[in-house]
Amino acid sequence: MTSDKNRHLDDVDPFIGSEAVDLPRPEGVAATWFYLKAQIGNTHPGACLPFSYVSACPYSGGYPTGYGRYDINTHGTPAKRYTEKCAFGITHVHHSGTGYIQHFYNYLLTIPFIGSAPAVPSMDLTKSLPSPLKNECAIPGSYSARFGRIEVGFELAVFPGGASHVYRFDGQTVGTKDDLPRGVIVDLTNCGLAPSRAAQRAERVSALVQEDGSCIGTAILDGVPWYFALVCQGAANLQPELWKSDETVAAEDEGGVAPGWVPAVKLDGATRLSMDAESCGMGRGGVIFTATGTDELFLTVGLSLDSERAALSSALEAKNRGFSVVRSTGKKLWEEHLSRIHVEGGNEKQRRIFYSALYHSMIKPVAADRSSWLWKNGPQLYTDFATMWDQYKTHIPLVFTLFPDRIGPIVNSLLETHRSIGYFPPGMLFANDFERFFGQSRALCHGTLWDAYLHSEAAQRGPGGVGGTSPVLPNWNDILSAMVASLKRDAGNVRPGAEAQGFSHLLDIGYGAYCTLRLAESLGDERAAGEAKDLIHRWKDAFDPTTGMMKEGEYYEAGNVSYSFRLLHDMEGRIDLCGGVDEFLKRLDSYFGFEAKPVDQLGGPPWDNKRAAGMALGRFDGVNNEVAIETPFAYMYAGRPDSTVEIIRAVMKYHYNDTPGGLPGNDDSGALSSWYVWNATGLYPVPGQGIFFIGSPIFDAVTLTMGSRKLEIRVDRESQQAIYLKQAAFNGNILKGSFLSYQEVLGGGALEIQLGESRDAFVPEELPPSHRFIDHSLQKENQT
Repeated sequence: MTSDKNRHLDDVDPFIGSEAVDLPRPEGVAATWFYLKAQIGNTHPGACLPFSYVSACPYSGGYPTGYGRYDINTHGTPAKRYTEKCAFGITHVHHSGTGYIQHFYNYLLTIPFIGSAPAVPSMDLTKSLPSPLKNECAIPGSYSARFGRIEVGFELAVFPGGASHVYRFDGQTVGTKDDLPRGVIVDLTNCGLAPSRAAQRAERVSALVQEDGSCIGTAILDGVPWYFALVCQGAANLQPELWKSDETVAAEDEGGVAPGWVPAVKLDGATRLSMDAESCGMGRGGVIFTATGTDELFLTVGLSLDSERAALSSALEAKNRGFSVVRSTGKKLWEEHLSRIHVEGGNEKQRRIFYSALYHSMIKPVAADRSSWLWKNGPQLYTDFATMWDQYKTHIPLVFTLFPDRIGPIVNSLLETHRSIGYFPPGMLFANDFERFFGQSRALCHGTLWDAYLHSEAAQRGPGGVGGTSPVLPNWNDILSAMVASLKRDAGNVRPGAEAQGFSHLLDIGYGAYCTLRLAESLGDERAAGEAKDLIHRWKDAFDPTTGMMKEGEYYEAGNVSYSFRLLHDMEGRIDLCGGVDEFLKRLDSYFGFEAKPVDQLGGPPWDNKRAAGMALGRFDGVNNEVAIETPFAYMYAGRPDSTVEIIRAVMKYHYNDTPGGLPGNDDSGALSSWYVWNATGLYPVPGQGIFFIGSPIFDAVTLTMGSRKLEIRVDRESQQAIYLKQAAFNGNILKGSFLSYQEVLGGGALEIQLGESRDAFVPEELPPSHRFIDHSLQKENQT
């Protein structure tokens, strides 16, 4: 039962998305869709805070977060690496729901032990046996479980800049006695995953054991200097010692040491540890905290991109506050964030899916320090845009809407990134290879930046002042200059026919140019407007005028048909290119499988023939991936909101669940989760175009808190089967179309939605804008 104190948090299940799909058998139109990508959410249930870079989670080396049972998976049913949940220890800093992102984090591997021969896994994790995980429990901000082999319980909680661990040595293990040493090993060299092509090592490590028993140091991981601090407490005789591993020596079979583990050889009397890339590549190293006569150890881990001093300060502050305070503070913070959307009605399952999705939408991007490997003493760094291609459509608009105070800092961080590397990257990780995602997309930051401007402008208009936006306001003229420079760079590198992704990139360039043009017009910069205008029609070069569809070729994670129905800034022109509204609707109906037969899914490997057959269908993927998550709303531009609703409701019914297998594909930093959040509320953003579509809410009432503004959505249904829009009114004014402007939604007010059973209950008199920005309230004022 949900408590009043944590009424939103208690509906969250962090395990959703961490297992292979466990979804209802699709029926109707949903049975005709083809899922190309792996059928798993790839999330983890570890402890984390909203938009915070530190997370703590059990580490098995599983793909892609370091948690779980699964091997590298790209298509169909994911293969398992382990038969049961297991872990080598605890790691810090993780992705959320991504695919093969190349840099897999999992730093500062922490391993509890009992006995006189502490050991660590072999360098090759496939040779080492992890411990079974028992009694897993996760709530937002904390996680607990038990290492089955040695019967050591543990609990994790996070704070800004670090994590608190509690290890409880209260189990009975064969061959152990109460007076045996016990403690924790911290491996400073670990990163990456268990599969050999995802295994990584630190490039350099230095550590110092201080007189007070704490350990500080620096680890270069994925090209990024991470500063750490380790503070352990629990017994008066607690002793920190530095260590290295020796792969040539087998561990003693004592105290539950598993096969394939190697001794952690203590460096007697040493207070400094220094390991270069070669030594990190050949062995492990770190610090051991050992004690006797205690059943409980507390380890506090501080992590910073700024300095060892900052890491130690965070760790000491958390240690002094105590574990229970850290845990309760995290719960309170999550409840505050989750309460930005309050829903009424719906059933328990729908609320659990909704708030778990909202939770996953608030993990990334992450706010780090003002000093990092990119710049010193600049704006706060926001990173883990992993990637913009996944996040710009639904995820970032949700962050901007619910947290207007983050708009300025995120924009300023992107601008400083441009200053540091010379362009806006298509993705950002805690790593230096900013160009590795150019195969996905180009110029997507431009849509996010124009969206940020629209959000900022909307939040500052009308009653209520700035609506809670950040006092750190961006310099939009500097941003525009950077957008123009980055756009020209991106456009110059796109050569259709010369690279596999060239045609889809033309859509990105055209959209980026449109967003740049709109900002230039808003700022009165004719020069910038002229440079952007030259590229605004590049999207047409991607289409075959004889078919009205994208040109044949290889596309990223989809076929040309899915890309053909992406929402563009010129949907009128796109529909004309297809031969008019009737032909456009005919193509859409075919794409979404109306009246088609059910299809066979990929299942397990081999996939080659099945993959080719499925791709040849040219069919919607049911939001299994981000390529086409907005395509159901293409119907809106042809005056058919009823078809949009049928598809959206089918996706929500058959592709989301409240089980660990409840996501239809890789969540990709919250992209698929935020898709559900928007559609469950009855709104859907069109980034760069400044509108929200009105859909079919599953709840009876929704309240969105956006800074100092609130939007109240009330739903009146003819029956439980009523899903189609019958009428919508905003602040008492009946709408002629099924959309609202950013200014209207973000300014707050009341949206009343009537849902009926008939497909033709609502025939829009006004279609969504194409090439222009509409504000109904201003139109009414002008007409008056």
